[in-house]
Amino acid sequence: MARPSRESQVEENRPKRTPVSQARDVLSVELPRGKIGRWVNDQGNRLQKFLQGGWEFVTDKGTVVGEKTVEASRGVGAVVHRLVGTKENHEPLYAYLMVISKEWYDDDQAAKERQIRSYEDEIFSKFRKNDEENTYGNYSSETKTEDGV
Repeated sequence: MARPSRESQVEENRPKRTPVSQARDVLSVELPRGKIGRWVNDQGNRLQKFLQGGWEFVTDKGTVVGEKTVEASRGVGAVVHRLVGTKENHEPLYAYLMVISKEWYDDDQAAKERQIRSYEDEIFSKFRKNDEENTYGNYSSETKTEDGV
């Protein structure tokens, strides 16, 4: 059996070129079952708020994030983060990958939904009380579910 030429070996090992204009998948990540994740920008005290809310940093031990990039190589066990922009003071802006249990996430979402409904009830109660006076325009206080019904 003939040995592959040096040129074919080099070609096989060469990384595939991605055109600059092509969309890249740099922030997608597979999370452990039962966890919800999000990227949190390091602006103001957002990271501290998330930590106080039960969110945890993800370390890169076995975590694959998006496509392979030069910036992706950090020490093992380092917190997963990516450069996402520049702050107003021209310092680099990093986003950190954080996770929370699905149970806590669902509780937080339910609390937000209750607050929104409270605001909506307050707004629409003015219309309901004075229906006879409100003859201009229409309103609807129906709430759609996730499936759009």
